[in-house]
This record gives sequence, C-alpha cells and structure tokens, in this order.
Amino acid sequence: MALENPIYRECWGAFSTEKDERSLRQQLYTNLILSYWQTRFELGTFSETHLRHGATTIFSARPGRTFWSEAREARIRTSQTRKARRFHAILDEEYNRSIAATPTLDRPSEIRATRVAALMRRIADWLDR
Repeated sequence: MALENPIYRECWGAFSTEKDERSLRQQLYTNLILSYWQTRFELGTFSETHLRHGATTIFSARPGRTFWSEAREARIRTSQTRKARRFHAILDEEYNRSIAATPTLDRPSEIRATRVAALMRRIADWLDR
C-alpha cells in the first residue's frame, strides 16, 4: 500500500533520502525484491549463484545502487543469522564489484546493451580457446 499511497508511506518513517515520487517508489520496490530474495536464500531455495546474478543486475542501475548505499549499513548490522549475514555479505561484494567495474546505467536499453556486450566477450573468449 505504501508503494501506491504516500499517506501510508509516511507510516514507515524516513527510509530514503530520495525526494521525488518515482525514486521513492523505486526504493520501496527494491527493498521488496531484496527482502524476497533474502527469505528465499535463508530457506535454501535461492542459490548463491542466483543471488550474485540478480545482485549484478540490480546494481547495474541507479535505483539498486542508491538503495544499497543507503540501506546496507542497517541491513548488515541487523542481520541475526549466519545465512542473513552471508546474504548481505554477498550483496555487498556484488555492489562493490559493480561500482568498481561499471558506471551506473539508468535506462533498460543501456543495461541490455551492457549484457549483450558481456555475453559477446564471453563467447569470443570461449571461441579463442
């Protein structure tokens, strides 16, 4: 409900420094995605490989990077189980990798182009073997 209605969003308190409606919704939605992944990871139905792939995708765009830069400290600090700590450590590793490796991509077409380029490099590397 908070995604759709700012009146309910206020009930959650300050959760982001984002000011515009689009960015706020993106932060809420990113939190939903990562919370879902964490639940699955802790239950053993979402592998580390899947998590790393998903994190790479989310952290290739501004909304994911913004969310993690603001939420990482609290999420890491409040991890109560070994699996939760591992989940957040993996996210943090992939976030740092993403920051070091690529600029922020804001449009889906840029993300697709980057993925295609990476796939083409892997194919070329494989063919060179």
